[in-house]
Amino acid sequence: MSTSRIPLYPFWLKHGAVWSAGFKWPLPDHFGDIAGEYRTLTGHAVLFDLSHRGRVEVSGQDRVNLLHNVLTQDIKALRSGESARALLLSAQGKCLADFRVFVFQDRIILDTEPGLQQESMALLDKYIIADDVTLRDITTETCLLTMEGPLSGECSLSSEVKNRFTGVELVRLPAGFSGEAGLGFLIPNSIAEVLATTLLGENTKTKPIPAGFACLDQRRIELGIVRFKQDFDEDTLLPETGLEIIAASGTKGCYPGQEVVARIETYGGLKKRIFTLSWPAGYAFSPGTILMTGAHKAGRITSGTLCCEGNKMAGLAILDLKAVGEAQNILSFADTTAAASLTVTANPA
Repeated sequence: MSTSRIPLYPFWLKHGAVWSAGFKWPLPDHFGDIAGEYRTLTGHAVLFDLSHRGRVEVSGQDRVNLLHNVLTQDIKALRSGESARALLLSAQGKCLADFRVFVFQDRIILDTEPGLQQESMALLDKYIIADDVTLRDITTETCLLTMEGPLSGECSLSSEVKNRFTGVELVRLPAGFSGEAGLGFLIPNSIAEVLATTLLGENTKTKPIPAGFACLDQRRIELGIVRFKQDFDEDTLLPETGLEIIAASGTKGCYPGQEVVARIETYGGLKKRIFTLSWPAGYAFSPGTILMTGAHKAGRITSGTLCCEGNKMAGLAILDLKAVGEAQNILSFADTTAAASLTVTANPA
């Protein structure tokens, strides 16, 4: 993979991609109709190219035991072709790394936020002592395509893709990167264009359309899907993210930071948490925008988007729990020229 372009750059260019330069290399932001892509994502199925994200291959006889012991998720419960979200915590229960775990027959792939694969490998390497485990960065060798949306599970190619395309591995995504259910296709660069062409040309009711990052990001914010380094970081306790609901096992036993998580679950004590918000369209914001309840600071926005439906904005914010309760879930911008009220709609799942 070039440091300036994803492998399928020429392919998406032919399909009309409008590029976003907000990452290390240009990504398809949209294909000319963000609203249409959003409707197809929520009602049908779309195809995303997520090859810009990091990918770490974990191999060796002890790979399952190692990851099961150090990550928050019950890795032993996952079968080949299944996936789950998992985190690596500090002894204090704070988030050091965030993974999508893809389990295959002879290896496990850890998907990371863009550019964090080497940092994640260094963190995991500290736990490898006499274990038969090898970590390898395969980001530049592979592409990751995901088909997401309510009809993605009906893709007729899902049962035959490995037979038709040598080297392709398929994983089911209970909650894809947009928050919608989907399928992930891990692909050698050499056949990425052939597979993408095949998926987009599938002659069934699943037939997806290509969609860009604008559509994905809008949906994941609406559904409260938090991103590492965007909505939370190494100073964030796991229960402050809401991810303990889906990314941490309460039954598998100990892992680094587990005692802190269990103590908070049992006795409480959280002072802040990430929430989803909505407010009327037309009021400007940026990550870091301060939110108020009366004259008191309540927190800050971490992500935001203009929604395709409802003439409104949606966002994620880290908020003081006491302030949210006292304000009865109604907040305002710190900028006194912006009179819009923000409604706390839900906790992320």
